[in-house]
Amino acid sequence: MKLRSLFISLLLITLPVSAEVQTEESVIKETTTAVLVQLNENRDRLKNEPGYIKQLVNALIIPHFDFELMSELVLGSYWQKFEQPQQSCFASDFRNLLVERYAYILLSYDDQNISYAASKYIGNKGYKLVTQTISREGAKPLTIGYAMELKDGEWKVVDLIIDEISLLRSYSGMFQSWIHTQGRDYFIDNFSECEL
Repeated sequence: MKLRSLFISLLLITLPVSAEVQTEESVIKETTTAVLVQLNENRDRLKNEPGYIKQLVNALIIPHFDFELMSELVLGSYWQKFEQPQQSCFASDFRNLLVERYAYILLSYDDQNISYAASKYIGNKGYKLVTQTISREGAKPLTIGYAMELKDGEWKVVDLIIDEISLLRSYSGMFQSWIHTQGRDYFIDNFSECEL
C-alpha cells in the first residue's frame, strides 16, 4: 500500500501541470500595465534613447504579436509570390514599422485613464477584438483595438485598429498598389533594408 501511494505521489509530481491559457483581455491588460510601469519609471530615458524603447518593445510587446501572419495578411495574394528570404525580410521590416508606430502612441501616454470594452468575436476566422480607450484632456479619446487569434494556446495580436482604422487594411492598400504598379522586386528593394 505504501509503495502504491509513493508511486502515485511520484507520478503526480512528474506530470506536467497544464498552464491555464491567458484570456485575450488579460494579455492586453497585463502587457499595457507592464509597458506603462516602464513609461512612468523611465520616461526621460525613453524620450532621449531611441534604442531603449526598442528594448522595451522587444521584451514586452513583440512576444504578443504574430508579425509573420500580419505580413502575410497585409500583402494578400502577393505574399506567396515572394521567395522565402524576401518574405522574412519584409516581415522583419514591417514589424519595425508597426513597432515604431505603436511606440509613438505609447510615448504620448501621460497618466490618462484607460478603460476596456468586453472582447467580442469579429469576422469569420475566430478572431477576438479587445478595445482599450485612452482618455485625453482636451481631445477626443483614443481607441486602440487589438484583433487577436488563439494560436498554439496563446492569444496573439494580428491587427491594430487605431480610432477604428485597421493598420493592416491601410497598409495593405498602399503596399499592394505599389507592387501592382512598380513590381515585386522594386517594392521589396525600396521597402526593405535587408541585403537580399
